[in-house]
Amino acid sequence: QSKQQTQRYQRELQQLTRNIQNQQSRLESLQREQREIQEDEGDNDEIQQTMTELQNSIEDEKSQIQGLEEEIEPFRTKEKELLEQVRGCKRELQNLEQKVKDEQHSIHMLKDNYRKMCDRLKRNQQQIKVVPAKIQQLESALEDDEKELEDEKKRIKAINAEARKAGPEIAPENYPRNPQNRNRVYKYRELQQERHRIEARLEEWRKAAPPADEIKQRFNAIKPKYETHQERVDRCNQHVDEMNRLLRHRTKEWEAMKDHVRRRLSIEFRLIMRKQGHEGGLDIDYDAKKLDMRVHMASHDGSTQVVNSKTLSGGERSFTQVALIMALQKFSGSPMCIYDEFDVFMDSVNRGNSIKILLGAALGDDKEKPTPPERQYIFITPNDISPVI
Repeated sequence: QSKQQTQRYQRELQQLTRNIQNQQSRLESLQREQREIQEDEGDNDEIQQTMTELQNSIEDEKSQIQGLEEEIEPFRTKEKELLEQVRGCKRELQNLEQKVKDEQHSIHMLKDNYRKMCDRLKRNQQQIKVVPAKIQQLESALEDDEKELEDEKKRIKAINAEARKAGPEIAPENYPRNPQNRNRVYKYRELQQERHRIEARLEEWRKAAPPADEIKQRFNAIKPKYETHQERVDRCNQHVDEMNRLLRHRTKEWEAMKDHVRRRLSIEFRLIMRKQGHEGGLDIDYDAKKLDMRVHMASHDGSTQVVNSKTLSGGERSFTQVALIMALQKFSGSPMCIYDEFDVFMDSVNRGNSIKILLGAALGDDKEKPTPPERQYIFITPNDISPVI
């Protein structure tokens, strides 16, 4: 209803606006005529009368225009009010449209849920239709299982009766085991199959075997030989066991000797290196067949530094090699030791110290551990050693 009133007011307002425009156009035409008459030079009474009439008509028109404007003013106010009402109606309409959309969306969701529920209901009905048939199948299967159970009970009773007839009960630890199945206990079916095989073999043996008297005669003839052979086998096994025990003992002694040699060789090498103020050690790996040498060479300031054998000078390397050979010869059974040009790359200090150490070992006059010489030493050198001796 408010919309219809707004449309009616708008139509009246448009009509009044057109009337005002018409009156304004007439006023403008009259003003033009007035200007034209004023411009005309022929001023006569008729013209003046006409002018007066025109002025009177202009005044009338102006008064009519003012009246119309006064009439239009409340319509304009009403128009503003109606426009505000229209805006409010539009906002309400938009809210209503949004609510309608939300309701439509909720209705759509409810329809989807209803459709899914119907589909689920149909599936459940189909499953319910299938349930009686499944129940019948399960009942028939249960009856078959019960029959099989009764048959199995009867079979077990028959087996127990047969087992009682065969002899006393066997303890679980004495159950026969199947060597072809990881030495596990025979299952019933496997035991039956093994029994059938043994019975078949016995039957074959009975058919192919000679008479019992002949078998006894052959057994009595073979028994002494078997006992003699068994005694020899037992003695041989005893010898093998004794040899294994001795082998283990000798292996243990051999390992102990290797450890002793490893320790003593490193100690001898360290003692020889200390005679010149150095330090060192030997690491022996018998399995990998490796010998690692650790050398701590003395510096001029009295300190020692760890160096690699590849970075040693010629004299230091030669002295280290002499020390290694002297340590190794402690564990050698050779009656002679020949050192050929051992001091070629040594300086005078290393050569003098090396010769003194070698002479001490050859003469057996070691101050720390005096011992008689164990072998003959031959030293070959192109240098003059008289100052050292």
